[in-house]
Amino acid sequence: MAKPRGDRIEAPCGNDADAGTVVLLHGSTGSGAMWRDLAGGLRCCFEVLAPDLVGYGKAAPWPVGVDFRLEREADAIAPLLLVADKQFHLVGYSYGGAVALNMALANPGRVASLTLIEPVAFGLLHEPGSEEALAEIEAVSGAYSETLRARDVERAVSRFVDYWSGPGAWKGFPETLRADTLRIADKIALDFEATLGDPARIEDCTHLDIPALVVAGGKAPKPTRRIAELLAGALPRSRYEVVAEAGHMLPFSHAGFLTREIRAFLGCRR
Repeated sequence: MAKPRGDRIEAPCGNDADAGTVVLLHGSTGSGAMWRDLAGGLRCCFEVLAPDLVGYGKAAPWPVGVDFRLEREADAIAPLLLVADKQFHLVGYSYGGAVALNMALANPGRVASLTLIEPVAFGLLHEPGSEEALAEIEAVSGAYSETLRARDVERAVSRFVDYWSGPGAWKGFPETLRADTLRIADKIALDFEATLGDPARIEDCTHLDIPALVVAGGKAPKPTRRIAELLAGALPRSRYEVVAEAGHMLPFSHAGFLTREIRAFLGCRR
């Protein structure tokens, strides 16, 4: 597989960067470039790696017809992590949050801390009390895949965007952004498949004994609010933050707040 592409933002502050490495994982339709503000707030304390996940940004698309799972995202960025410290801090948003959780569960010894922002770890919704949330996201995913199979790509993508960003969000996209998003429509379907099919369960998270910060938007869709609630209760060393007025797009609507929270959580005081 091709070497992952993305932003590598090195700390320019000499010895202040000795705290290690932070790896930032973006959501579906995004790229490592979405982390510019947060990386700027962390780079005096850490080396910051912000890779493009499979099929996004400058990363190569996933081969057609080849089985895809969350583990494949970790495999794709593994070469980049060779330059990281033995342990690194993981920060994941949305789909990147699901990838980050998968990486932490698979190899907890390498993860110094875990920050999950609106994670779409839908497999965790196979839990009593989560039936409505699971049914909702299965319906969203099913409608997306069905519309995509009918090759009504714009309808599928516009519904996806409006679900996560609010009604009418797609219409407000510039033409260039619409075109870019339509091009990665098939990868969005793979992201749904991987997250809904992930075998990890909330019981697995109870054994993940590392510092964790879970951040949710109070106005986000029900599935991610429920996932965040479950994780906050299961992770043994978790800190839970709900931004009451925020939706799923919290890193964009509340970038300054998020930067302050993550800096404080990671002990970056410069």
